[in-house]
Amino acid sequence: MCSVGDTKLVCYGGMSPATGANGQPLPPAPPQNGQEAQPEVVVMSDIHIYDAPTNTWTYVPTSDTPQGRYAHCATIMPSAAAFANASSAPLSALQHNPAGENPNQGVLGVHIDGTGGAEMVVVGGQDSANHYIEQISVFNLRSLSWTRTQLLGKSCGAYRSVVAPVSATVASRIGKGNSKPDTTPGPDRDTASSMLIYSNYNFLDVKLELQLRGSDGSLVEKPMSGAFTPPGLRFPNGAVIANTFVVSGTYLTSSKQEYALWALDLPSLTWSRIDAGGNVFSTGSWNRGVLWSRRSAFVVLGSRKRALVDDYNHRRLNFSDVCVVELEAFGLYENPRRASPSSSYVSASAALPASRPGPWQPGGRTLSAAAEELGALAMAATEVADMDILAVGGERVPVNSRLLARRWGAYIETLEREGTAVQEGVDVATLRGGESGRRISGSTITGSGGGGRPRTLYMPHTVLTIQALVAYLYSGSLPRGCTPQVLCSLLQIARPYRVEGLLEAVVEGLHGVLDSRNAAAVFNAAAMGAGGGRG
Repeated sequence: MCSVGDTKLVCYGGMSPATGANGQPLPPAPPQNGQEAQPEVVVMSDIHIYDAPTNTWTYVPTSDTPQGRYAHCATIMPSAAAFANASSAPLSALQHNPAGENPNQGVLGVHIDGTGGAEMVVVGGQDSANHYIEQISVFNLRSLSWTRTQLLGKSCGAYRSVVAPVSATVASRIGKGNSKPDTTPGPDRDTASSMLIYSNYNFLDVKLELQLRGSDGSLVEKPMSGAFTPPGLRFPNGAVIANTFVVSGTYLTSSKQEYALWALDLPSLTWSRIDAGGNVFSTGSWNRGVLWSRRSAFVVLGSRKRALVDDYNHRRLNFSDVCVVELEAFGLYENPRRASPSSSYVSASAALPASRPGPWQPGGRTLSAAAEELGALAMAATEVADMDILAVGGERVPVNSRLLARRWGAYIETLEREGTAVQEGVDVATLRGGESGRRISGSTITGSGGGGRPRTLYMPHTVLTIQALVAYLYSGSLPRGCTPQVLCSLLQIARPYRVEGLLEAVVEGLHGVLDSRNAAAVFNAAAMGAGGGRG
């Protein structure tokens, strides 16, 4: 079972009761050796898609299906399909028209695919005789057809293996230490996703293997190192967050029975244990885990009251209790707006929307390349500025009020509206909270001499903080080299000032500069900025 986007699940293969010519299930086989009679089953190679909003299943008829199987591994990754024109491509697949002699001709170029659409990659599994199937098969969810089957050369399945997609940027850094990724644009740059295949077996003397499957289908072994390695984890689950591969599973020995979490740093290929603390996973029966990347958390499902050994022996899964492990506490964080720009994720620092974005209104989409270029030009050309932001030290930062209103949204629009309304009688207006009427952050706005638009916005922050905020509003990203002090200031104002996406960008920046010297300051800033601003 794999998730596609925010609303769909894809189910492939598995076991089903065998049916006769009349379509009815066959009777159970006679009991043998005193064991209970078991119904006849067959392995499947069919695909069904579940739509959560409508609560409906859809059967997908296919041809050239691979061998039926169960206990396989599968994941969803960006598609490598190509489209000839805009009419045959989904909106999420369109990126831009590359520059050329006729840039407005409508030629979509080789990168039309983007990160929209998807492929389901099925790895390994077992047949009806419980023999491993050493194959990788690819199903394209755009064309709804099987496009490729290749030999794997090893045994993989749900009992011992887990697969996870990994972006081209992260894949290029695997095993290369802390070297910075090459982000230089070029026509030959591989932007398609790769896939990790992790296996552990021979649990008495555990063996660990990691392979990287490239977008072209190539398989490369990645040797892991370090003083610590995880034990054998049965029925493992895993996913990639930022530069880290998080793996979980059932750790079962004569003296230890628990659900364990481990993290593999992909650049260095070294392991570390994620200790959730206490005896949360050493009691009860915890069986399955899934990464909640947009919250930097790992969700584990199970039962607090059942026995892990009994459930493991009977292959019983429990979903009565949920435990959420906050991965950010272990330094694992990924900006959800950067990781899933086409998703319906709503920024934690955005103004409250009238309704959640629909599938055609992505809440996490960042600025386009043209918008970023426009913002950079506007910052450099002070001639287009018609407004100043006044810092606490008296410094002025020139800005374009219309660009700010377009990209800041509700906060600045309310400032301008209230500031304009009081211009004739009073020189300065103070913004008050919409829901609660509370004063927000001490920001004031001074009326202009004419034209109906405010002239000066006073913000009680340092000029460096204001410059970083303006750079984010203009370009959609924070300037390079932000100090921890500036990031802490931005963290405190992200929610009260309703700057969409700023909170996530600041948290991402703080994870890059956090150390023992500034940990206390970051904690205080996080505590102060966690609540205010929404009544």
